[in-house]
Amino acid sequence: MVLPGLLCGLGLLCPGQGGGGVSASVAATCKTLGTLYPAEVLLPNTKSYETETTAHWASNAILPPGCILTPSTPKIASTMLHHLTTTSTPFSIRSGGHSNNPSFSSIQNGILLSLSSLRRITLSPETNTVLLDSGLRWGEVYSHLSPLGFTVAGGRAESVGVGGLSLGGGISFYAYTVGFGCDNIVGYLVLLPSSEIKEVTATSDPELFRALKGSGGRFLVVLAFRYRLIQIDDQAEGKVWGGMTYSTGLSIPGVLRETARFNAAGPVDEDSHLISTVGMVAGVVDIALTITVHTKLPGKGETPEVFKPFRKAQGLGTTTSALLGIPAKKLGPARIEEISDGQSPDFVYGKRQIMKQLTVSNPDEEYLSECVKVMKKEFFGLSAGKGAMVTLSFIPLGKVISKGRKQNVMGIENRDRLMSVHFNVIWDKERIDEEVYEAVDKAIGRLVEEAKGRGIWERWVYMNYAMFDQDVIASYGEEERGFLRGVERRVDPDGVWKRLVKGGFKISE
Repeated sequence: MVLPGLLCGLGLLCPGQGGGGVSASVAATCKTLGTLYPAEVLLPNTKSYETETTAHWASNAILPPGCILTPSTPKIASTMLHHLTTTSTPFSIRSGGHSNNPSFSSIQNGILLSLSSLRRITLSPETNTVLLDSGLRWGEVYSHLSPLGFTVAGGRAESVGVGGLSLGGGISFYAYTVGFGCDNIVGYLVLLPSSEIKEVTATSDPELFRALKGSGGRFLVVLAFRYRLIQIDDQAEGKVWGGMTYSTGLSIPGVLRETARFNAAGPVDEDSHLISTVGMVAGVVDIALTITVHTKLPGKGETPEVFKPFRKAQGLGTTTSALLGIPAKKLGPARIEEISDGQSPDFVYGKRQIMKQLTVSNPDEEYLSECVKVMKKEFFGLSAGKGAMVTLSFIPLGKVISKGRKQNVMGIENRDRLMSVHFNVIWDKERIDEEVYEAVDKAIGRLVEEAKGRGIWERWVYMNYAMFDQDVIASYGEEERGFLRGVERRVDPDGVWKRLVKGGFKISE
């Protein structure tokens, strides 16, 4: 894989594209909109432009746009989109900026439409829902709702944006009881390619409503999401049980064994949630991390029964601050924002990052061990010699996610005991970008082949963990892809998004 050619072939970023400058047409559009909305159009060589340009989780996703639009109301966003489409100006859309993929929420020689100024949280207890603007991050949402005794099926990392996670499906701490985050969205406020503002519900437009659940929204702008509220136990004071435990490499076999058992059980406790991770630093696989959450508080000082085997496998757990610069999060009662904060350590913010994912069905301990062997082999040189940190995460997906309700377009109904497996690589130097991408590609390829040989490979790819070269929409199956093509043609008959919005996982190609 030659990185520049691959990115250009995908329509994301071509060598020399932009060159740090912008075309006359892009500059003219920026000037026009800047005159109309001087406080909401950020121009190069200003502090606000620099701050907004670099507001990405991964530095390899940062590209310099001609200007940045930060509409503060849906009406202003509509006017701005009208100018972009009528002038055929290329643009990109960003919610929280957590995508690792170049050009997915950034752009060169074009305009960035940032939703960061759309930050309303509107609680509606009478309908048991809350309206969340796309510019919010999940930490802000939980900090607002938890003291009121509520939460939603949102992201598990506080820095992730509401928009991206919701449109990509969304796995939450409540996944085993309520399914994907998108399954808990009962309404959308959208901006169509025609610049019309529209509320979309299951009754107002059932096809578009379902099409927004897992597709990435590749044919419009979603300004806000109406989520069902989840009430936290009245006695819990807005808290759940959870935290994270780090332990040394000696615990890895036990953690893998218990992770496979947990997944095979379905899980047995639908109020639980588990993420198991193995880490490689300086060429050594010597870190095990489990994030364990139970949405019902156990007795004081107790560990939920389903997680006791993990406590035994990891001993008392150790803090790996010497290696990672972050402490373990003590297990016990905590607000969801406190647990989600631990998944967004400051030390990785602004570094170069990439993820790539596959899905398997009911893997055993032997397969998980094989995954670790592949990590050791494929990433040793990058980790030991070039400072890359590599993590390999296993996430049981549970029964509810694939119950067959056909609420979303991800095509995994009636497929049980699935597990998401993904690599995340973090590094500093741009010069090794291509080497990192190739290593990730090769490692996932080996895991796919091993899974196919065991008869446990699943075609489905989780959009929010996918790398830019994965055909996520195709992984949903041809029926769902055909459905999305039909909705895309109806919503965007002139192909505005295909022509002007380069990033994101495509539907029609």
